[in-house]
Amino acid sequence: MRTIDEALGIPTEESHALSYESTNWLLNVIRGQEIDFSIKGIYEEEAVAEAEIRALLDKILEVGDGDVIAGCIRCVEEGFLDSSFSPNRQVRDLVVGAKDIHGAIRWKEFGNLPFSDEIKKFHRAKVAVREKAEGRKMDYDALVQDFWAFSKGQLTGKP
Repeated sequence: MRTIDEALGIPTEESHALSYESTNWLLNVIRGQEIDFSIKGIYEEEAVAEAEIRALLDKILEVGDGDVIAGCIRCVEEGFLDSSFSPNRQVRDLVVGAKDIHGAIRWKEFGNLPFSDEIKKFHRAKVAVREKAEGRKMDYDALVQDFWAFSKGQLTGKP
């Protein structure tokens, strides 16, 4: 979760508090709802997410010689932990995300993330479905359109 004014600069203590209160309110609203886990592809998504997390944690432990803090620092330096458009100046910013046809965020550019070829293939295939459906590449312009669309309460932008 991000603070509400992070795009404007370093968030204040008050904006952090308001953001966490808002998130907690939202979680309380949805906490009692039943979630239908029979959605097509949910178990595949779960397996991919688990594989990604395992790859990241394994790399952190590997480069940190078992020390998580040292591993995190080294992984950020090497780009194994990375984020696009991050307010953190230490990250490499070599990764790029793109939304798929359903609005889920996928990796388009992987930078130095320690993901297997299978994980990369999964993300590329999901992005390709949207590219085919919209008849355009998920390039920088599409990424910007998606950011603007989200700010207006829509999952994906239109050309």
